[in-house]
Amino acid sequence: MSRTIRATFSCAVLVAVILISAASAYAAPLAWQSIDLVLHDDQSPLMIVAGTIPPGTTLPVEGSLSAPAGATLEWSGEVLGGALDQDPAFTPSVENSGAFDVYTFTMTQGPSAQLELLVPNAVVATAEGRVATINWIANQDAPLVTAMIRMPQGATLSTGTPGGAIAPGPTGFQFYELVFNDVKAGDSIALSATYVAPAAAAPGAPANTGATTSGSDGVIVPVLFGLVFVGLAVLLISSVRRKMTPVGSEVDEPAVVAESDKAQSAPAVSDDESSIELTRRSVPKGAITVGVGVLFVAVVLLGIEVGTKPDVADGVISTQIAQVDPCTSSTFAVTVPEGTSIEDAAEEMFDALRSGDAVGLVQVFTDDPRIEIGYCDSSNTEAAIAETLRATGYLAE
Repeated sequence: MSRTIRATFSCAVLVAVILISAASAYAAPLAWQSIDLVLHDDQSPLMIVAGTIPPGTTLPVEGSLSAPAGATLEWSGEVLGGALDQDPAFTPSVENSGAFDVYTFTMTQGPSAQLELLVPNAVVATAEGRVATINWIANQDAPLVTAMIRMPQGATLSTGTPGGAIAPGPTGFQFYELVFNDVKAGDSIALSATYVAPAAAAPGAPANTGATTSGSDGVIVPVLFGLVFVGLAVLLISSVRRKMTPVGSEVDEPAVVAESDKAQSAPAVSDDESSIELTRRSVPKGAITVGVGVLFVAVVLLGIEVGTKPDVADGVISTQIAQVDPCTSSTFAVTVPEGTSIEDAAEEMFDALRSGDAVGLVQVFTDDPRIEIGYCDSSNTEAAIAETLRATGYLAE
């Protein structure tokens, strides 16, 4: 073999090795720093599979996450850590691998990728309580996998996977979680919990409708106290009139009769006269009705006025728009123009959100102006909420 041919062959082999190595490096799955599995017990059980890449990872990069086979993908994309409407969505390719599906995608911004899937029968109701179960198979190695079941705050745990523990969650919720270390490809992750949810609010109970605007406080409160005064005045006048009017006498100074003489000289009273006499001695029914009615209305209105004021604590302005079971929450950045206080902006946004459906707890954070809204995504959408906030002029674009 000539030197030229031998040299050409060597170069060809070298190029082939380089190309094969590059292809192998490209095909190698992204090594996740951690993976989170979260099962939400909502109207339709929602499972979140989220992977976080190691710091310093060069983007763009291809990654993959597995999920139970047959689940319905609701949303997929990257989580940037800010307002939810700023998280970029992506469309993954899906390949079945028996008991699980593998979703492959490209991350361009990081640092986390997330799949949101509806998993049938992940939560079932039994005589012992609600049974929530996570069954997941890893498609690649992961140093840390955390499985979590989200349940209402105050739920009583009956049974659970050994090693699991209750952990705090977002407002109104708690987690039952278990951490798995050094997970290998093909390992099965299982977490189950049987629990009894706390008693819900009585059907038809009036919902807390939130805060009144600050400009109405100076008018509503005096009016309420005025109603209280009128009610008390009506009752007092009626009581005084009863004490000052002699019963059954037209003279200014009724005669004083000894107790023994009363028993002997008192004339017999018929049933009709007795009923009239008793009516005259009681406070007039009309006055009672008016007084008690005015007091009742005033107390109810005063209770609503006091009870619906937003809470302000530690830089957070919060109010409960309605008593709903929030399936999810959305966070939006807000802009407060100069000359407007964050408190006034919060109350205007609260008022606007009352016109929507299925909105629960709403919180406005004053340090880094943003609003977090809890709502039921079966009756409302993030896009609809964003439009409502945009109409107020405070939504950061």
